[in-house]
Amino acid sequence: IFANYFNNNFLFYWCSLFKLLAVCPKCSFSEAYFFQLQIRSADEPMTSFYTCVKCDFKWKEN
Repeated sequence: IFANYFNNNFLFYWCSLFKLLAVCPKCSFSEAYFFQLQIRSADEPMTSFYTCVKCDFKWKEN
């Protein structure tokens, strides 16, 4: 369910992002766009989503 929701609303989330220092696992560039979503239960930490400013690689961290 989340994958469909995320894919359908992908542009909405990436339109209002913050840029921060985060090392890209693919190209090692040090800047990435960032947002967080609560995709698990409320007592679990939020999931952080990143996209590299340089190579557009996307990754997430729980």
